[in-house]
Amino acid sequence: LPSPRVADSRRAVLMSSTRKLQTSAQLMQIKQQQDDFTRQIGKLDAERKMELLRELQDANLRLAEVRAKLQSTAEKLQYATIVKSQFVRGSGSEPQIAVIRISEKGQLRILANEESELQPGDVVEITLRPGSSSEPRVQ
Repeated sequence: LPSPRVADSRRAVLMSSTRKLQTSAQLMQIKQQQDDFTRQIGKLDAERKMELLRELQDANLRLAEVRAKLQSTAEKLQYATIVKSQFVRGSGSEPQIAVIRISEKGQLRILANEESELQPGDVVEITLRPGSSSEPRVQ
């Protein structure tokens, strides 16, 4: 064969090989990017799950606090209702009312009733005592 044809054939083979290598290099680079993106997606998913779990734990803690407060309030309300019903039925004694007034001489404790007049700054203390029971007093 003439020399120019052989050189053209070799050039064509060399160009084809070069293109194949470039294509293989690009393919490997794209596969590496795909793996990197897959790892980033996995990392983001894990971070999001951790954040959601943290938020869920915080919400559960707040819920437990609210439930405890609600239960405490319900118990206080129930106790107050029982004491009130005893007074309405007449099984309890009269409430003891005291007015604590601050004067120049110090604190004065004055026994009062429902008709007593109050002054600004007075503190009213009401003690409820069930009739024959030895339960603690409510103030």
